[in-house]
Amino acid sequence: MKNNYLGCICFALAGLLVSCTTAKPTGMRAENLTFNPNAYTTGSITVDGKAVNYRAYEGITYVANPVETTHTAWQQMNIYVPESAYNDQSAPIFFKNEIGGYMPADPAQISAASRDGSPSAIQRALAKGYVVVSPGARGRTSQEVYNPGDNPFAPAKEASGDYIGKAPAAIVDLKAAVRYLRYNDAVMPGDAEKIISDGTSAGGAMSALLGASGNNPLYETYLKEIGAADTRDDIFAVISFCPITDLEHADMSYEWLYSTMNDIRKKNTGGGFPGGGAGAFGSPDARMPGNPVNQSTLPVLRDDEKALSAELAALFPEYLGSLGLVKADGAVLTAADALNGVYLNYIKEFVIVSAQEAFNKASDKNSFKSTYSWLVFDSTGTVIKDINFPVYLAYVMDKQPLKPVPAFDSLGVLGGASSGENDTFGTAAINGNNFTGFSWYKNAANQGTFPDEIKERAYLMNAMNFIGAQNTDTAQNWYIRHGTIDRDTAFTVSVNLYTKLLNKGYDVNYKLAWERPHSGDYNLDEVFAWIAGIK
Repeated sequence: MKNNYLGCICFALAGLLVSCTTAKPTGMRAENLTFNPNAYTTGSITVDGKAVNYRAYEGITYVANPVETTHTAWQQMNIYVPESAYNDQSAPIFFKNEIGGYMPADPAQISAASRDGSPSAIQRALAKGYVVVSPGARGRTSQEVYNPGDNPFAPAKEASGDYIGKAPAAIVDLKAAVRYLRYNDAVMPGDAEKIISDGTSAGGAMSALLGASGNNPLYETYLKEIGAADTRDDIFAVISFCPITDLEHADMSYEWLYSTMNDIRKKNTGGGFPGGGAGAFGSPDARMPGNPVNQSTLPVLRDDEKALSAELAALFPEYLGSLGLVKADGAVLTAADALNGVYLNYIKEFVIVSAQEAFNKASDKNSFKSTYSWLVFDSTGTVIKDINFPVYLAYVMDKQPLKPVPAFDSLGVLGGASSGENDTFGTAAINGNNFTGFSWYKNAANQGTFPDEIKERAYLMNAMNFIGAQNTDTAQNWYIRHGTIDRDTAFTVSVNLYTKLLNKGYDVNYKLAWERPHSGDYNLDEVFAWIAGIK
């Protein structure tokens, strides 16, 4: 389903504002956007046995007219400057968002380590001599009245008033944070021409969108409303782990990939993590591989779910053909290639590369082969030449049960509960909405035609719509990872993102990372080596 509304996408943004951001200016004066280089505290952390001294600028409000809420951190940032960069305006800026599940995010503290106790990405960045910026941002559950300090993953019990974080609020906030850094570039440490954005899952989608849509005028009215600095919001580089993006086509992509497994497919029926229904961000164990689901207790698809899966899968070829993607060998991917095996073989290539690297490093080659029996080796037994793809997909499904049908736009479809993505497209008064025409018309509770207002907001949340677009400054450098056992979105999403970037002339480091589930900020030595090498 091609985005056939591209010709009229210069929509009336002013009319959209009331329905999705409902920002109410607090009267903060524009001069408060000025960075004060003397308003800091000092601290020290230890990274890999080495003490790193820093200056901390915390709780900086990055817009002149923040939205009206008792939880101010959503439009604030924390900035940490290592001792080596106190007087260095050339240091790169590591811009790390904490968004997950399209939920609101507070700025991170530099003292917070990773879950396993190892140094976090921002701690490693600080140790590398980078200026670290952690921006807060509104999300799908943000409301006007919020009790700071309460559990942010149970906001319905602790918040009231209008929703103020529905799409496109999160990306607008991140753009405003970038504009603050650019506005103050001359007076603060670090180089605003070297901003490197990092995010995971929905945060990976936001990182990609931030990099893809730099300076695009479609966001300007939103930015003016919250009092963002009047300057640029393009960035230098993007790090995107397992991006939950291209929501307009995520359901058809998911079913195209997995519908062939519907006779054995078990579906995840647990609540979302964090918050929301079965389709939101995965199950509570989705990011906790040590807490597996007892799959024998899970239901298989009903006949009506199988029929819906097939209906969605049938829409994907047309969408693939509409992208005009070109492989490295010069072959254009067509709609027919989604049916004749060419596109599937393209995905296989990325899995094979990662599998080959892992095999080469394995100390016990025979054990590797028996564990991954779906890999097909050549006659020498050392080179992987193919993948038994159905067996591979069954392996992925065994690691984590698949999402329901539909996986993302599930609200009211075959009785489906609202997903986190549905809640992202609510309004000031309504928590969730269908955001694709397909699901809109499948939900009997919806009245009338699929609203342009929702269609347009979905457009603004999709990095694929802005890569290399007119009046847009897309980041030149990209690092994208999607795990080979990550079922939270289809592999097609990141493969298409990579291919479109490559086709438009951008530098992309992309892998389907071996044996990685839905997770991010892994292989940090590799990540920072990549950062050091980009120009």
